[in-house]
Amino acid sequence: MMNKDKIIYIDIDKIQVNPSNPVNHPRHDIDRMVGILDDYGCRPPILVKTMGDGSNQLVDGELRLLAGQQSTKLTQLPTINCNDWTEEQIMAYSIISRNTAQWQGFDESKLDDLLNQLKDTDFPMDMLGFDEMPEFDSDGNYDGNNESVDDAEPPEDFKEFDEDTETQYCCPKCSYEWSGKPK
Repeated sequence: MMNKDKIIYIDIDKIQVNPSNPVNHPRHDIDRMVGILDDYGCRPPILVKTMGDGSNQLVDGELRLLAGQQSTKLTQLPTINCNDWTEEQIMAYSIISRNTAQWQGFDESKLDDLLNQLKDTDFPMDMLGFDEMPEFDSDGNYDGNNESVDDAEPPEDFKEFDEDTETQYCCPKCSYEWSGKPK
């Protein structure tokens, strides 16, 4: 098997953020990623393009780059050069890579097993990336919040709706539609 994509380590301060990247990274996400990079290093390479002046502009991996800039343990990041991509491919990939991250879900049974195993260790559970930490039952087991949507009771102020009701928002992951405040 031939590997045409060579991984090259580049000094973090020699990689420029792409100003047209449409993805936002809140401060708390960057801080969380700093902890991950400090604990694990950066294994997946980021993608860069060498510009005409010889500088390296980021194509994909902005969160890791921003966190790497804050890390006290990293001075370089692994990169793969995308000089063979067209400008259109680079623009499209910034959207594609973000959207593909939303395609996956969890196998609840396997997630339950992993969380229960990790819970009994010294591993910092807040590093797992959940916005809200999973809750464990009185026996100390994660139950995966197995409440069925069909069994859930709506809030008292929930207005009735039907198939023809216009909605304001649509979840990009599961296509659930709703009106009101987005979370």
